[in-house]
Amino acid sequence: MKKKISKTRLYSVWSGMKERCYRVNHPAYKNYGGRGIAVCLIWRHDFNTFKSWALVNGYDEKAPNGQCTLDRIDNDGDYTPQNCKFSNAEEQMNNRRTNHKFFLNGEKLTISQASKKYGIGKTTIRFRLSKGLK
Repeated sequence: MKKKISKTRLYSVWSGMKERCYRVNHPAYKNYGGRGIAVCLIWRHDFNTFKSWALVNGYDEKAPNGQCTLDRIDNDGDYTPQNCKFSNAEEQMNNRRTNHKFFLNGEKLTISQASKKYGIGKTTIRFRLSKGLK
């Protein structure tokens, strides 16, 4: 028996995206719709258009939880085909607007990325940044 579309994981992604942007009493509304983030018209009213885009752009129904999540490239931009991608949980966390991002050796990094890349503790990096050091 075929799974009802509204019960699929991708439908939940699509529905959640819209709820965060348009349902005022949603817990995350203040960080999405409350900041002016919207869903483009081609996705807002047509799940099948969103689904077609998702399947061509890396959506994996079988990916483990947190390994294939909808991510906006520009956190201040809307949900559009040009501004969205599928990311894993680590990529999502590094793309948060609240992250402290800085340039190191010509590369823009978060504290977590720099810690992982250079093997320096996050506390040490925060201290160095607070003192203007790199």
